[in-house]
Parts: sequence; C-alpha cells; structure tokens
Amino acid sequence: MKSSQAISLEVDESTDVSIIRQLDVHVRYLDKEGHVLNQFLDLVAIADGKANTVVNAIKDVMLKKGLPTENLYGLGTDGTAVMTGRLNGVAKQLADSFPKIVAVACAA
Repeated sequence: MKSSQAISLEVDESTDVSIIRQLDVHVRYLDKEGHVLNQFLDLVAIADGKANTVVNAIKDVMLKKGLPTENLYGLGTDGTAVMTGRLNGVAKQLADSFPKIVAVACAA
C-alpha cells in the first residue's frame, strides 16, 4: 500500500449510539501486480462534523499510516454538504492540498 503508485480514500462520518462522532477511513490502491485492493485504515473519533475537522483527521490518518500523499488521486464520500461543499467542503479542501485528487460522492 505504501509503495502504490495510486491510492484513493473512502471516508464516512457518523455518530454512534453513544453520540460519539467517528470518521471511518478506507484506502483503495494498486498492488505491485496492478490489482485493486481495499483496506480498512482507521476509525477515528472526531470532535465535530465540520469540514476542517474531517480534513485534519484524514491528513492525520495518512501521516500515521505512512501513505504517500503525492499518490492520492481519489476521494469517495457521501453526498453531504460537509463532504461535497464547493467552497469549503472536505473534497474542496483536500483538492486544494492535493491537486490531482478527483472526488466522487455516493449517489445512494
């Protein structure tokens, strides 16, 4: 995963029954043979559901797991305004930091 030429993140924020906000982070990447693999990365407790908080949590997970940010090409999220807001949403903020990223929101 760390040596992959291309990685994509899939993230989802939710609140559990204890009213604790959590961010679920998965990575999709190409292995050395070019196969697409999916892997759970982390479940992170976050203070609030604001875009800045989510972006910082994503960056922290990438750093903690040693993922090469220069190979981040994709982001999958739900369709909430926090994730997809065109001015200050998570996808916009990550695109500002990682210009190659393509964000896709779930249609469900």
